[in-house]
Amino acid sequence: MAPREARTASVGGGVTTTTTPRKGARPVTTRFGIEKTPTGLPGLDTATRGGLPRIGTTLLSGRAGSGKTVLALQVAALAARQGRSSIVVSFEEPPEQLRRNTRSFPWGDALAMGDRVRLVDGRPQLSDHVAGAFDVEGLLAVLDALAAESAPAWIVLDGIDQLLALQPDEATAITEIRRIDEWSRERGFATLLTCKRTETGTSGRAYLDAIEFLLSTSITLSTTSSGRRLARHLRIVKYRGSPHATDDIPMIVDEGGVHLPLTATFPPEVASVERVGSGIPHLDAILGGGIFRGSTLLISGAPGTSKSTLAASFALAAAERDETALFLSFDEPPSNIVRNVASVGIDLAPHIERGRVAVRFRAAWESSAEQHVIRIQQLLDEVKPALLVIDPVSALQKASHVDDAYLAIEYVLSLTRSRNITTLMTSLTNNDEPSSEATLSHTSTIADTWITLDYRVLGGERNRALSIVKSRGTAHSNQVRELLLGNEGIELASVYRYGSDVLMGTARVQAEDRARAQRVEADRDRARRRRDLEDRLAATETHRQEAAREAERLRSSLDAERRADRLEDEAEAEHEAGIVARREPGARSGGTRRESTPDPSSDDVRRND
Repeated sequence: MAPREARTASVGGGVTTTTTPRKGARPVTTRFGIEKTPTGLPGLDTATRGGLPRIGTTLLSGRAGSGKTVLALQVAALAARQGRSSIVVSFEEPPEQLRRNTRSFPWGDALAMGDRVRLVDGRPQLSDHVAGAFDVEGLLAVLDALAAESAPAWIVLDGIDQLLALQPDEATAITEIRRIDEWSRERGFATLLTCKRTETGTSGRAYLDAIEFLLSTSITLSTTSSGRRLARHLRIVKYRGSPHATDDIPMIVDEGGVHLPLTATFPPEVASVERVGSGIPHLDAILGGGIFRGSTLLISGAPGTSKSTLAASFALAAAERDETALFLSFDEPPSNIVRNVASVGIDLAPHIERGRVAVRFRAAWESSAEQHVIRIQQLLDEVKPALLVIDPVSALQKASHVDDAYLAIEYVLSLTRSRNITTLMTSLTNNDEPSSEATLSHTSTIADTWITLDYRVLGGERNRALSIVKSRGTAHSNQVRELLLGNEGIELASVYRYGSDVLMGTARVQAEDRARAQRVEADRDRARRRRDLEDRLAATETHRQEAAREAERLRSSLDAERRADRLEDEAEAEHEAGIVARREPGARSGGTRRESTPDPSSDDVRRND
């Protein structure tokens, strides 16, 4: 389509201008095949994979109150803050009212000053009467004139259905939309059309539904009632030539404008091997030294099982490491939390004064889950904590539908992981299933470490118990331990087995008393047996000594007897030697002589006789 010649035209409130048409720049091919212009809204740019088409028309339709006008004006204002111009033509509200309505937004000053955002009143005059056919030639002429002055990044036609309502012929109305799209492509402009959508279609006039089929990019805003609260969603119905998000994306309109908080993606962080402690030595020991920095810890349990107290212990430990902890409570105001945990020896007050612990409170029912996410992100940017405590995360279900709350939690965890922030969440267990460990927040599957707290009732006494369900990357204990609260803080009792049971509380004390009494009696029995053995040993030792003395006496007597026998033998031998010497006078002493039997008939024998 060739550029039109210069012309003079009138639009709505009588704006008249003369212009020479301007031919737009050709788009630059990207990896998606088309050039895109970022909108400045991080969530929308993420969902559209970089922004809206740099050249062409995008349809933004929705019901009343869905945020169409605010979204379009915010895109124009954010572009103005970056030094780019925009033209906004409103067919529903005068420029003064648009400025007044957006003054409360932080970007509203860009519209108020008007140097970068040109607001044009395109409303037909009340006194005007429509006769015959209608086309957009005059509108395009005005846009050509304004574009020649500022080279706009965006052209916004707000409430285009109001203008097309003046065209009674359906086919001609569709042709006019096509003409606007072709003009945008020819001039190289990014154009936003806002249009009302009813329950049955794009507008009350059914033929305007064909606009969605005509244009290459269409975004629908919707409103629903969720828990008696208005919920807005954005869906990219189509985006030709580009991948995009296809889900219903939760959308928030608050004092900051339009937010799409659950669309951002975060680069993964390298898993840390550093462990951070809980402030409870026994718990750190059974966790292998603590939990990994940047990981996610879930503490679940019934009301009154000390979930918040245990979470406060982690916050105190972080402050004592000279790190910053952010404690976000959905249950109690900060003063109550500080008072309550101080009763068990967890004194957060001095650390709050020096800025190492920040305790914040938000009422879960006052905002939607998406609004809470926005506030959490703002707090993370403000406090820059090393530890984030959300107490309890299950309270987000009070704010939104379960699915929206779950998505909000996943988003927060993705955000904290990308910043290497250790995250601790507490959650109520499912009251409908008392025997089950399932949590109301349904976050047990995405937590890296899961600690459960419960009650053990025995002998009319209720005791708190702690167990570790899982801890990824850690060889943790699988035993149930008693959780004790005292003036000096939290302690974990060592496991006490009694047969096949693990005893706690009074039952454990009684069993320990019985065991102690049994040990005392056993010690007495052993002492008696030792004394008896000692006495018997002493008696045996006495007998042994007496036997030794008797043996020595007998040994001495035996030696004396042997000496006496030897002397007697020697005396007898000497006597015999003397006799022999007398018988044989020539025998020499010490010589050897033969003994002979005397002959009875010899003279010697006879002489002796």
